[in-house]
Amino acid sequence: DQPEDVLRMATLVVLLGYAAKPESAAAKDLKALAKFVVPAYTAMDFTMICAQDDPQFLSRTRGVRGTALEYAEHVKNEAIASLTYDEAVIVLKTAADEARSVAREELRKLAPNYPTARPGKITSWCRDEASNFVRAFIEQHDRHHATLLQELERARR
Repeated sequence: DQPEDVLRMATLVVLLGYAAKPESAAAKDLKALAKFVVPAYTAMDFTMICAQDDPQFLSRTRGVRGTALEYAEHVKNEAIASLTYDEAVIVLKTAADEARSVAREELRKLAPNYPTARPGKITSWCRDEASNFVRAFIEQHDRHHATLLQELERARR
C-alpha cells in the first residue's frame, strides 16, 4: 500500500536523522547535527512545494508547535545552539542540500519532467505522500523531543 510505504519512509528518514550518534565525544559532530536537521528541512521543502497550489496544506499538517515551517525553524535553532557561526553554516548548508536532494528525488520519481509535470500528479502526491511525511516528522519530533535534545547535546560536545 503506497501511503504505508510513504509513512515508513518518512519515519525512517526522521529516525535516521535523529538517531545520528556523534563519532567522537571530544569534538562537535557537525554531520550528526546536520542529520538532525534534514528531516525538518525535508518537511519544510515538501510543505513549500505543496502550499503553492494548496494554501490549506500548512494548516492541515500542523502540530502543536505550528506549521512544518515553524518546526523547521525550531529544529534548526536547537541544532545550532552554541555553535560558532562557521559551524552553524556548515550544519545548515549540509542539511539544506540533503533535504533538497530528497525533495527533488521524490518529485523526479513522481514526474520525471518536473517542474513541467501534470499538476494533478503533484496535487495527489501532496495530499498523500507529502502530507504523510510532514505529519510523521511532526509526530516523531513531538513524541521524542526530550530524547532528541539529549542526542543534540551529545553531538554538540
